[in-house]
Amino acid sequence: MQGLAHKASYPTISRKVNSLSDLNGAEAHGADFEPMELHHPIIFRRMIPFLNSNYGKTKMNSLKHTASLLALAFALNGATVQAAPLATSDSIDFDGDVALSCSFSAETDGSLTASTDNLTLSSSLSGGSTGAVTVLSNGPVDVTFEEANFTNSPAAYAGGAATELNVGSGFAVGDQTVNLGAGSTTIDIDARATSNTIFPNGAYTLSTTATCAALQIIASNQRVEDDDD
Repeated sequence: MQGLAHKASYPTISRKVNSLSDLNGAEAHGADFEPMELHHPIIFRRMIPFLNSNYGKTKMNSLKHTASLLALAFALNGATVQAAPLATSDSIDFDGDVALSCSFSAETDGSLTASTDNLTLSSSLSGGSTGAVTVLSNGPVDVTFEEANFTNSPAAYAGGAATELNVGSGFAVGDQTVNLGAGSTTIDIDARATSNTIFPNGAYTLSTTATCAALQIIASNQRVEDDDD
């Protein structure tokens, strides 16, 4: 027992061992194992039969294979993974031009009534009604209302009355223009005729023609109007 009381000094295996022939004549046949310090001869002697057995060799080879896989995993973990190059792309374009358009989607006729002295016919007097037109456009346009004129009157009417239109800025003589942007816009229209002589009895029709024109701005800032077909 006294011989076992102190720690014997035995070799420390700190590398892969290819042969155990120098230890009691046993051979490991290329088996690999981790560094370890053999502290007791009994433990070491019990290992030799295990290392020399087929089972021991199989286990040692399995450990060697596992160590190789772990080494590969650690190597891959520390390596920089290069991403595959991204696929290139290109756009496919479809070009097209949208022409400026303007149209009248609805027209509402108004009605005239005479003043008490029969010197004025107007849609804005009590008993008359305002006309209207709705304009559809996809860009900036001018809508021009031509000077109103009688397209129907009794034979006794001698003419000479002054006609006016009101398209939102009050009654005025001559053509009246409204500037519009893109969209749908309804324009209210009033008409009026005044005379120095009374209007004879009979049916009257006071008419105006609306025209939609596309605007063009040139370098001099002069506005040019093109009639929209």
